[in-house]
Amino acid sequence: VLDDELILFAIRVMRDDTKPPGLNFSQQGGAIAIYPLDELSVPRTLLLEVPHIRGNPFGWGALVDDGIAYLYAHEEPTGTFVARTPTADLANPGAWEFWSGAAWAPDVAAAAPIANDRLRVFSTADGYQAAAVPFLDQRLHLFSSGSPVGPWTLDKIVALDSIAPDTRAFAYEPLMVDMTGDDAVFAVNFLPVDPNEVLSDVALYGPRFLRVDLGSSG
Repeated sequence: VLDDELILFAIRVMRDDTKPPGLNFSQQGGAIAIYPLDELSVPRTLLLEVPHIRGNPFGWGALVDDGIAYLYAHEEPTGTFVARTPTADLANPGAWEFWSGAAWAPDVAAAAPIANDRLRVFSTADGYQAAAVPFLDQRLHLFSSGSPVGPWTLDKIVALDSIAPDTRAFAYEPLMVDMTGDDAVFAVNFLPVDPNEVLSDVALYGPRFLRVDLGSSG
C-alpha cells in the first residue's frame, strides 16, 4: 500500500498439465495492477508488459524507499537483478533504470546480477536485509547491505528443521512478513520432493513461519 493506492506485482501463469502436480503451470510474464483503496474492484492502472530478464519479469520482489521502487527479477542460474523507478512511474517502463553492476542504465540489456542467490530484499531502519534459501543448502541465509543493490554481507544462517514438514521437501522463497526491532518473522515456502504428496495433503505445499532475531550473531 502506497498513499491511497494498492500496488500488486504478479506473475502471469497458465496451466500446463505436462508438468507434475504442484508445478503444473508455465510462466507467461509479469503484471502490475494499481488499485485505488476506495475502489478495489477495478484497477486504476494495469501494466501487462513488464520488463524482464530473458522472460523473468521484474516485480518478483519489490520494496519502496524514499519514493523509489526497487523491483527485483531472478534468473536461474545467473542470479538476482534489480530495476528502479520513481513510484509515480511504475506503470511507465520507459522511466525504469537497471543496475549494471556499476551504475543505473536505461536499457535492460545492461542489467547485471547483484547476487548469485535468489534474494528477497527488504529495507530496515539500519539499511537493507536480504534473505535466501540456496537450493543445495536448504537453510535460511540472511544478508545485510547499505544499498538495495549490495554488496551483501552474510550475517546469519538459520536451520529450518523446526518448521519443515514431516516429509522430504525443498524450502524456497523466504519472505519477511513482520518486523519489530530486531525481531523478524519470515514465511518460508516448502514443496515436497515428490509433488504427488500434495494431492493427498495440500498443507505440505506452501508457507511456514519462522521467527528470527536479526540482532544476534550466528
